[in-house]
Amino acid sequence: MELGTSGKALSDLTTAENFADTAKKDMDTALRLFEYRDFVTAPFMKDLHVRAIYDGLKGRPDRRKELEEFLVALKVKKPVELSVDTGERRYGQLEDVVKDWVELRRSSWGYINLEVTTDCEFIELPKKTIGEQDFVDDRYELPFVVHPDRMHQGENYGRIQINGVEECFLIPVTSVCNPGGGISAEDAFAKEAFGRFLRLRLEAETGKNRLIPCAKRWRRHWMKSN
Repeated sequence: MELGTSGKALSDLTTAENFADTAKKDMDTALRLFEYRDFVTAPFMKDLHVRAIYDGLKGRPDRRKELEEFLVALKVKKPVELSVDTGERRYGQLEDVVKDWVELRRSSWGYINLEVTTDCEFIELPKKTIGEQDFVDDRYELPFVVHPDRMHQGENYGRIQINGVEECFLIPVTSVCNPGGGISAEDAFAKEAFGRFLRLRLEAETGKNRLIPCAKRWRRHWMKSN
C-alpha cells in the first residue's frame, strides 16, 4: 500500500511547484518522496535541468537540507532567512532564578537546524537544538534560565550562541550577584584601591616614600622627550 501510494503521489507531481506545495504542507511526506528510489520518474523530473540539479545534490549526508537546496535551486521557494534579537540582557542583583527568552524569526517556511550553546555556568538552556517544527507563525521563543547561585560575587558576563550552517548569533547576558546584601566585589576593590592611595600619599608627605622623587624625575624626563 505504501509503494502504491508513493507511486500515485509521484504521478501527481507534474511541476516543481506541485512538489514545493507538498513540502510546505508536509515536509516529512516530501522527504519520503524525495528519498524514494523512483522519485526520478515523477513527471517534473523529466526536465533535464531539474534532473541535473537533483543528481548534483544526491548523496549528501543531511537529506532535509538537501531537499531544501533542491527546492531553492528550482526557484520554487526562497531560502530561509533568520533574524534574532541579539540585544544585551541585563539583570540586577538577583536573589531568585530568572526565566527569560530570546526571540527568533524566520522569513519563510523551510529547513532550519540550529544548535544553542552558552559559555558560562549561570545560564541554563532547556533546549539545545531548534528545527523548523519549533516555529509558530514564523516565530520562536528560545527559553533560558539565569541562576544566581551559580555566579561569583559582582558582575557576571556570559553569552548565548545560536549556530547554524551559515548563521551565528551571539546574545550577551550580564547579571550582578551580591549575596547577603554586603559590599560587592567592585565596591570592595574600589575601597581597597582608595585606601592604598591614601597610604601612599601619607607616606609621600612624611618623606617615607622614596618612589615619589623617582616618579617626579621620570615625569620630567618624559616631558622633555615628548
